[in-house]
Amino acid sequence: MTSSNTLLEPKAVIDIACEFAVDIHSPNDLWYTLKESQDVGSATTIDRFDLKSFTAHILNMDNNGQLHQKLLRADAKPASIDPCHRLLILKFVDLLDGAGYSVGKMSESFLQHSFIGAQSPGGRSRSFSVDANSYAKDDDLGLLLLKQLSDAERDGDPIEANYLDRFFNRSNLDPPLLLDLIKSNLGHTEGAAGVISLIKVAMCMYHRGITANMQFTSLNPKLEAQKYNLHILQNFILFPSVSNNDKIAIGVNSFETVGSTTHSIIEEYQPINKTSIQNGHIDDGNHIKNHNDDQAFLQRISQQLLLKRTISYTHLAILIFLSHQQLQEQINAFLTKKALPDLTIITGQSPQWWAMGRQLYENEPLFNKWINLIDGEITKINNGEWRLLEELIKKKNEQESRTNDTNIGQPPLFAIRVALAALLVSWNIYPSSIISHSAGDQADAFVADRLSLEEAVRVVYHRLRLQNRNTRQGGRMLAVSMSEEEVENKLLKSIEHLACITVVNSPRSVTISGNEKTIDKIQQIFSIFYPNVFKACVRIKNAFHSYQMNRFDIEKDMLLSLEDIRGYSIKEQKQTFNPICAQAKLYSSIIGEQMNDNILLDGQYWWSNVRQVVRFYDAIAAIIKDEAANVFLEISSHPVLGTSIRECYVLTNQQQSSPLILLTLIRKENEQITLLTSLAQLTTLSHVWQQYFHTRQILPLKNHEEYFDNFPLYKFHLSPCWYESKGSSIQRLANRIPTHPLLGIRQLNDQTSATWKSLININVPQHSFLKDHKSQDAILFPAVAYLELATAASQQLLSSKEDDQQQQPTIIFEDINFTKALILNEHELVEVFTQIIMPMREWYIIFCNQDNLNKYLLNQFTLHAQGKIEINFKEQKSLTIPNT
Repeated sequence: MTSSNTLLEPKAVIDIACEFAVDIHSPNDLWYTLKESQDVGSATTIDRFDLKSFTAHILNMDNNGQLHQKLLRADAKPASIDPCHRLLILKFVDLLDGAGYSVGKMSESFLQHSFIGAQSPGGRSRSFSVDANSYAKDDDLGLLLLKQLSDAERDGDPIEANYLDRFFNRSNLDPPLLLDLIKSNLGHTEGAAGVISLIKVAMCMYHRGITANMQFTSLNPKLEAQKYNLHILQNFILFPSVSNNDKIAIGVNSFETVGSTTHSIIEEYQPINKTSIQNGHIDDGNHIKNHNDDQAFLQRISQQLLLKRTISYTHLAILIFLSHQQLQEQINAFLTKKALPDLTIITGQSPQWWAMGRQLYENEPLFNKWINLIDGEITKINNGEWRLLEELIKKKNEQESRTNDTNIGQPPLFAIRVALAALLVSWNIYPSSIISHSAGDQADAFVADRLSLEEAVRVVYHRLRLQNRNTRQGGRMLAVSMSEEEVENKLLKSIEHLACITVVNSPRSVTISGNEKTIDKIQQIFSIFYPNVFKACVRIKNAFHSYQMNRFDIEKDMLLSLEDIRGYSIKEQKQTFNPICAQAKLYSSIIGEQMNDNILLDGQYWWSNVRQVVRFYDAIAAIIKDEAANVFLEISSHPVLGTSIRECYVLTNQQQSSPLILLTLIRKENEQITLLTSLAQLTTLSHVWQQYFHTRQILPLKNHEEYFDNFPLYKFHLSPCWYESKGSSIQRLANRIPTHPLLGIRQLNDQTSATWKSLININVPQHSFLKDHKSQDAILFPAVAYLELATAASQQLLSSKEDDQQQQPTIIFEDINFTKALILNEHELVEVFTQIIMPMREWYIIFCNQDNLNKYLLNQFTLHAQGKIEINFKEQKSLTIPNT
């Protein structure tokens, strides 16, 4: 129930916006016009009433016409503030706007007002004057952003005025009541009169002065000015002096033959104290630091900030912490990173370690569920010979654990990979591509829906069982930092039957497998002749992927054990992992390229996984060639492939930026912090973090629950609520923005990109110079002209910033690519779009075929040039939060 105090609480005006047909685009412009008593009236242009505009309005083709003005008219008087008032009182919203606008487009309304004597022949409003002869009209828009006064005081908004639900008494002993009308300056604003008057009052309060009533010669004798102590202002005056406890009050009157007749009283705001958002953050910081209920409070404030605040801004940081100290350290070390769209997940041959995944098993129910599920599948196959849960979760110390044993280690790694993938998918993290490495192939095949869980576990178990026959049978592996060609020519000549290359991770990283004594000799040669080259023996005493896998009937038994696995794409929904993951591109390190449906993941494929060389470098090169991703997430117990991926990008001579490589777990480090840190680097999308918090169990907060009452009730929605025809937007914006001869006019679109449209006509003087650029009698749009378009667009975009005094930054273009020539023709117009995406800092020049105008299909556009923008701003001082 709303209390009486809330009902009577004043409302605060915290922001103002306005637009007039004359050159008035802000409240400051309006105030200057009123204070200087400028006559801004002008004759109505003839095109206001032309046939084209009239028919467009009748057919509802122009959304900026009189129709909307009529619909909004009843709520555009001071009474329009009343529904806003009620919504604020009932706490449905924290803030909202009251608006009104008036645009006259139909000649009938002007004629009608002339017939009844309401239209001034001289085009001027002469309020209170003896020579008043009706009024003139004006086109306008006004908006007021309103809050409860207590909320505005708390937030520190710039208070202009507040509303009181009372009327004040006067007598002839009081100072005179000063009168002036805004329509004497601008004309009658009709539907927006009340809101525009409120804006004027707010500006008067702010500047402590009252403007003059224009077009006034002498007082109309019908007005009883002396009786009611009225005074018509003819010059700008400052507010009269008042005592400390008195406040200036201004009335706004609205009266017309139709609509509402209201009178509003606006009183100036005098703050009781100076608490504001400038020092409010200090109180919040102290509240957080001094809070005793540490975990519950930090959980709750994280949830509130991520779910009830707008997190779709370009600049945003998400911090992962366990304590106040960690939070402060991370804020001080904060670096802004953008979320990158395309993600490749990698499952590799990561090392086992005791207690891996245990923290996630205890704290993440979904992770726990998948580990238990895979434990059940393993138990079915090995008949309870050993238990996955026993080795992975229940062993009390590292000495008891057998996860490092070759005959046990791979199933726990498989379980960790699948459970991590399931956890990420539950948070709306999906890959665009998947790449495997050796033993990680089975997890990838399951996630990509090429194997069922039961089939994947069987492959893992039999691969492990059969490979173990070679353990401690005279085989070793040696990792070296050399190219494949160098190793073959310098180390393996004439001894290929004893040692061979079995893994190629990058252009400078290979692994050699073979006879143990031969591997030891190769390591000695490295130490003598190549002392500065990296080399390291792999801990496992087994020559994986080498000729030694041909022994002990490994191939025969593997094909027999997996003979009923066909390797087709899984169609039955109950056996699939996730339908979105199934759409990801699957790259295999066995064949070194992207998989397709014709390649079956049957027994023969899994034998190749055991015997063939691991071509991880070729698979990464295929991803680079396909431009499939620029972010890699290594799903493993410990990261091992990051360096190899970077080397692949650096040494493949591809003009691509360095990839972002993230990880999921690090040996013996906090697993939740590690995983969430990568998640924060990966994305700031709200639906991901909302889904994450939906899977949390937030601890109950015993005290201080009222602290969270001041958080926003909902997030801001950044979608523009503006409906306007294309022609109208071009016509409206053309007079405001200087037009570049080639760039054209900026279009209305989303907030992360800016688009300009230009019609190139080489027959007009401003474009005729393009005729001189010819190649084999064809007129081509010059390459330098593409750069001129991108430069002009960048400068126009940067010059629109509010701080015009700041020195303009230097613009540098990088990675310029001219993809296709644009041919110009004297007999047709060429429509060219220039687009700049500022968060990505990229620009594009696109051509639309004139025959397909207004057909907004992607295949109707052709990309001709693109590049990246580097903007060098002045260095700014870093912000450090002090220790207090």
